[in-house]
Amino acid sequence: MNKKLLDLMLKIKNGDIISSINCDEIDIDELLDKRDEDPFDSDWVLANEKMELELANQNLGQATLDFIEQIREESFKAANKNLANGEIAEYVSDDFELIAKSIVIISSDPWVASLLGTYLNGEFPIGLLKNQTVPISDLV
Repeated sequence: MNKKLLDLMLKIKNGDIISSINCDEIDIDELLDKRDEDPFDSDWVLANEKMELELANQNLGQATLDFIEQIREESFKAANKNLANGEIAEYVSDDFELIAKSIVIISSDPWVASLLGTYLNGEFPIGLLKNQTVPISDLV
């Protein structure tokens, strides 16, 4: 199993990533609306499409695909527990699926690294993300 994926799962389970997100002073509906607006929405879709194209050229194996799904499930549970909002938890789990896939294919996409960096800073990603110059593999 990919060590970086294992590290990511450990950070999720230990509460080192998702449990630090604080949305107490933010209107949840406004937050969700911002998530569905550009530039975030178009950047996310583009990153996901690039990831899926790269994944199509790789043979990951069922164990890796299953582990990515477990990361997705654990991130959903952690977000739902911390934020008590199923819709936000769905977005978080989508993000962590994208992050996990990026780790597996050793992607150099700076936007996905910025996505993870936002979570590591205890923030829920929306809008224009702060540019991350460190590869995603170095963030985990």
